[in-house]
Amino acid sequence: MSYDRYVAICRPLHYSQVMSWGTCTQMVSLVWSSAFFAPFMYIFFLRRLTFCGPNFIHNFFCDLPHLLQISCSDTSINVLVVIVVGSLLSVAAFVATFYPYVRIFRTVFKIRSSDGKRKAFSTCTSHLIVVFVYYASITFIYLVPNTSNLLTLNQVVTVIYALITPLLNPLIYSLRNKDLKVALRRTLHIDGTRRST
Repeated sequence: MSYDRYVAICRPLHYSQVMSWGTCTQMVSLVWSSAFFAPFMYIFFLRRLTFCGPNFIHNFFCDLPHLLQISCSDTSINVLVVIVVGSLLSVAAFVATFYPYVRIFRTVFKIRSSDGKRKAFSTCTSHLIVVFVYYASITFIYLVPNTSNLLTLNQVVTVIYALITPLLNPLIYSLRNKDLKVALRRTLHIDGTRRST
């Protein structure tokens, strides 16, 4: 999405050439393949662990940090693999997401009209909100230690990460559609008149 916004704002005349079907297919294939193959490294190292205590995970889904927490084996190698692989993937995803926005902001600040700047920023705001919620929640889940004091907060953040972020995407992007905005205003106006009568 950030690269799409970059091409739409910084190179609008070349948009259809740059964001061709082939380019989109390659980018989606790269993201899906890295998301598919990266967990195999974690699974390979999880096989060496033993679980001998109470196998109860205090969360909504079985995630790697929670499995390492209930293991009775030495998890130092697993933690190292999580840090190395997770850091490489996180840094790559972070750079791929935010570097286009650096270029976008440079271009937008060169626009003289305030209306042009507002339109350019409005196309980026929705994606930045979703990305911020996603990165904030995932940083909390994987970098803040799981202690009993933060158990409830960790579960709330997990719900935000697993449910709220994916639900925000269609909501935010559909609210940018003019037809949907008109229909929503019409619906709210009808409901308001019904309540007042």
